[in-house]
This record gives sequence, structure tokens and C-alpha cells, in this order.
Amino acid sequence: MKRLFLPFVLLLTFFFGAPQQAFSAPHFKGTVFPVYFYDPDAWSSLAALKTRGKFYAIVNPASGPGEFVDENYVKFIRELRRHRKIPIGYIHTEWGKRDISEVKEEVDRWLELYPKIRGFFIDEVATSKEELPYYSELVSYIKSKNPRFKVVFNPGTKPDRAYFKLANLVIVYEDSLNNLSDMVKAGPKRKSGCIVYGVDRDNVKVAVQKAKKVCKYLFITDGSGANPYDHIPDYFEWFLKRYVR
Repeated sequence: MKRLFLPFVLLLTFFFGAPQQAFSAPHFKGTVFPVYFYDPDAWSSLAALKTRGKFYAIVNPASGPGEFVDENYVKFIRELRRHRKIPIGYIHTEWGKRDISEVKEEVDRWLELYPKIRGFFIDEVATSKEELPYYSELVSYIKSKNPRFKVVFNPGTKPDRAYFKLANLVIVYEDSLNNLSDMVKAGPKRKSGCIVYGVDRDNVKVAVQKAKKVCKYLFITDGSGANPYDHIPDYFEWFLKRYVR
């Protein structure tokens, strides 16, 4: 039997390919879902989606936490955590031009109104070295509240590599599928994310193949227009099962 084993393996390899190539679909470590719509029923469905990878959900009541508690958001955050997803609060920084004290006050307001939040999605992040002290100060302030808070930066394009040292994750691409071909590796792929809109079901594999070159976190949607993130794509559950692990 021992003498027959090697030829048998070679025969299988000839017909079916090498064993390590049997499951060659590209995969991602996680996704970052911009929940920019108000639909508590859809939120419950989103929270319950099964995934084997990390799932950041950007919670955004009013381009930030707003001024008053919304109990539907309290429930949504609780559901996300129950299903082992990571709710992160939206904060914009106007590419480092927004007053840092105002941004810190917004961090405090998030924690006052929604204390179960697990980190922050920092939007409109600058890309140059000149603004690094601004973001370093902001991250230090966030971590002083809880060193385990997650921080996701969104410059939406390639930033200086030093930004990757400050954040848990950096969104290096936020744009339509049409422009994804032009994207080049911006930093450590394991800390890079892509948010791609205008991806219909027929082009999911195209988006995946292009994004895998530059990022390990991927969100795709078939949405477009002023707010492409106003719904859960019909194919999203399949996408998670197939590509996020």
C-alpha cells in the first residue's frame, strides 16, 4: 500500500489540482458597514447576520450622536454587541480643520448618550504629516476613556503611513467600483479597509478581486447617489458567508 500512495496522490493532483488550491476564494478579515439609514427592523436584521470575521457597524444618529438619546439606537447598539459585532460612533473632523475641543466634546457626548459604544469612526481624516498631531491628540483622548476602544480612520484615500500607527483600521478607499482599479497599496494591508459603492450582484467578484490587492476589510453595496449607504444590499449576507472569515 505504501508504494501505491504517492502515485495515487499525484493522480488526484493531476485531475483536481493541488490540495492547497482547493479553496482559493479570496477572503477578508472583516467589514465596516456604514449604517446611514433609520430603520429599526432592518437594524435588527443587520445585527443578526452571521459572520466569521470582524464586523464594525458605524452608528450615526445625526452626523454624530445628536443631542438626545434615541432608544432605538440604544437597542441597536445592544443588539450589535449581543451578536458580537462592534458598534462605533460617527465623528467628522473636516480633514483636521474642525476645532479639536469640539471633537472631544462629541466623544464625551457619545459616551454620555450611548455608553455601550465600542469605539469611533473618525470621518474626513487628513492624509498629510502636518495634521498628524491633531489625530494623535484625538486618539489619545479616546483611549484615555477606554484603552480598548477601537478607532477607525476614514481618509477615503491613501494617507501618510504614520496614520496606520494611530488607528486600529484605516479606510484607504471610499469610492465607486469604477475607480477601484486605480487604487494602489497604501499601507499595511491587514490594517487597510475599502468601502466600495455601485457594486451590483454581477460585479461582486470583480470588486473582491480588485480590493484584495490593497485591503483586508471590505464593505460593498449596490447603492449610489447622495447616500449609497441607505439600505442593506440583497446580496450582503451571501457576501459575508463567502468572503469574510
